[in-house]
Amino acid sequence: TTTKTNWHYGLVAALLGDTQSKDQFAAPSTLVQNGNQRAEDKQPRRQRNDLGKYAPIFDFLKNLSHGQQFVTLSYEKIEFMLAAKLPESSRTRAPMWWANGGHTQAHAWMKAGFRKVAHHIGASNDESWVRFEREK
Repeated sequence: TTTKTNWHYGLVAALLGDTQSKDQFAAPSTLVQNGNQRAEDKQPRRQRNDLGKYAPIFDFLKNLSHGQQFVTLSYEKIEFMLAAKLPESSRTRAPMWWANGGHTQAHAWMKAGFRKVAHHIGASNDESWVRFEREK
């Protein structure tokens, strides 16, 4: 499946009696027909506060004019937005780190309606950049 859920954390929380966190990881309701399960409704998988330190990327992209289809951000600009340095893996393993999906940072731009389309690792932060495109 391409959808990742954390329903099992909710189950553990429920078993331990932690009522605050069990709803955060609730499984989507399902229907069982002919032995197959399908999602009856889709709950938002991540909330803004689940984006951790990458929430400012979400905020920036979400607030762009809807007519703006592309945006290119230097590492310097991204680090300014985050008020923190990007991890070294964003440079040394850039194709994986900037991949669309699977990581908290990717959820930040994808939830904002963008996907990463290109990146360049230069000699310095102001020469390194990432380009995002609005999903159609």
